[in-house]
Amino acid sequence: REDRQAAMAQAISRGDVLRVQALVEAGVDVDTGLNEYGQTALFLACYTGHSELVDLFLDDLDADPRVAANGGVSTCLGVALAQGFESITTALKARLACELLSDTLPKSAEETVQQSYKGCVLESETAGPVDVLISPHMEHPGAGSYTVDLGMHKRFLGFLKELFNAQHIASPAEGGCAERRYFCDSEGVVGGLLQTCLAQTLPQLQALVFPQMRFLNYHKAGGSVAPHTDLARTTAGGAHRSTHTFVLYLTDVTTAAGAEAEAPPEAGGETCLLEALPMPSNGHSPVVLAKVQPLRGRLLVFP
Repeated sequence: REDRQAAMAQAISRGDVLRVQALVEAGVDVDTGLNEYGQTALFLACYTGHSELVDLFLDDLDADPRVAANGGVSTCLGVALAQGFESITTALKARLACELLSDTLPKSAEETVQQSYKGCVLESETAGPVDVLISPHMEHPGAGSYTVDLGMHKRFLGFLKELFNAQHIASPAEGGCAERRYFCDSEGVVGGLLQTCLAQTLPQLQALVFPQMRFLNYHKAGGSVAPHTDLARTTAGGAHRSTHTFVLYLTDVTTAAGAEAEAPPEAGGETCLLEALPMPSNGHSPVVLAKVQPLRGRLLVFP
């Protein structure tokens, strides 16, 4: 089933009508999310601009344009509008105005989040000072890593916390220590706000924030991720390849008493940037170049 869903997503990205029809005949449901972001066949066709597939899903397969992606904030109509696909937008509006779908859209716990998503803006205050963790002149893969505190942007951070709560928890990886919730910022709202934050702190950095994001929740004390190097991502079509990872902390470290506070370094929860990945054979602890303590609104950016 998962193989067929992945094949459907790939066929839609290519605009391969015949392959899509064959997969539907093989049993792929057009109203079920095809990937970890909860994007349906119709949603992906709207996102990638394949109007012929949109017409197929709406007219021949009776796909439901009201089904949103994970979190309920990104819709078929919203993504078509954001991408500027006029013919697809017109087709969706016509379908949503039909008698069968003329009732108000279904109410859910996600509706408030969707309204916040459309209206989310940054406050006028500027971000805090940049703290360079590894000098950009150092010969190291993490050269140029830095943090900046965005704690004053309370509305933005509150929205992201709401969005986190609205996401579905993905099936945990074997031995995983964190809950993962996948979100695709298809309409560019979150990415646009983050790009504004980055422009405030480093005007010389012309950042493009990719839409594929995930929330990590370390719900058990003592959880950690093994030392690793993040892999680069490529946008659909291969136009852009990622150069940096960002981590935005939505909570502070929770103390044993349950109160959130800026914890001392020994309290844990920090992200460590290492001199090198440890070798299993030598038994030596890795050299830590920098530690980043979790603080609500703290943004960590590293290559």
